Amino acid sequence: MEAARLGVSYTTLLKMIANIAVDVVGGTIPLAGDLFDAVCKANKRNFGLAVDDLTTDRDRSTRSPSEPTVIDVE
Repeated sequence: MEAARLGVSYTTLLKMIANIAVDVVGGTIPLAGDLFDAVCKANKRNFGLAVDDLTTDRDRSTRSPSEPTVIDVE
């Protein structure tokens, strides 16, 4: 998983896996699963979780408030 390589926390990774599991289970329901897939966007939620986790400063003592957080996305 790319998020794990970027350094996303273990808790956030578990939330991301749960999002995918809910998406898979919800998508398997006949007819209703199609509607669920149209509404439920696990990838978008997971991207938001990863960005939030990577931009949250876990150790504020090592950075100055004016130092920006840089995320390199390829």
